[in-house]
Amino acid sequence: MDRLYQILEYNMTRQQAKAFKVALIWEELTKKLYPGEQCGRLNRKGDPRKSILFKYCYKLVRTMQGFILDDQYRYYIRAQLDTLKNYKIGDCHANINPGCLVGKKAWWRWITWAKKMKSMERTSRVEILPLESKIKARLKKTKEFLLHQFKRNPTKEDICKAFENRTLIRWIVLGKVCGYYAVLSPHVAQCLGTQSFDEAFRFDLQIYKSHITPEVEKFFKNEFN
Repeated sequence: MDRLYQILEYNMTRQQAKAFKVALIWEELTKKLYPGEQCGRLNRKGDPRKSILFKYCYKLVRTMQGFILDDQYRYYIRAQLDTLKNYKIGDCHANINPGCLVGKKAWWRWITWAKKMKSMERTSRVEILPLESKIKARLKKTKEFLLHQFKRNPTKEDICKAFENRTLIRWIVLGKVCGYYAVLSPHVAQCLGTQSFDEAFRFDLQIYKSHITPEVEKFFKNEFN
């Protein structure tokens, strides 16, 4: 907490400040779980944004916007550290460095760990996986945005046109349309044809599927009938 003054000292943006706080969590947890090991630290002198740790944390908060809530980053980092600590060859565990925070393997370590913790009822104070109410709220905002854009409920032709000229992809990247809409919408599925989400969107929207419940599906059908 004593180092948060650096946010003002270096005139960080809101997203940079978030990455800086995530980096401090990394330092705290690695120091606790791996005492005496070099697991990556922020620069103690000069601009902390020039450190490798900050760069990975900045990439994390940018790529996971909308996937991880602000109060979940501590759990996300703990998921990586706990999982990697169990990867052992003899007495040596996996190499622990900030690179483990990003990528598809990091996401699946998080999902696996989160489900395990949830089943063990060790996370009563903070929900690790997005609550259905939060997913519904994002879908409602998406509906409001689409109604504003098209001045009516969008048709399959509207969505396919937005998909073909990549407007839909831009809306998703900007957070105007949530990824849950893309994986639930039959219009989007028809626009994809034989393409996969990876091919069409250049990023993996399938990870949203792990959050979708029957209740969310029912809500989507009612809202986007």
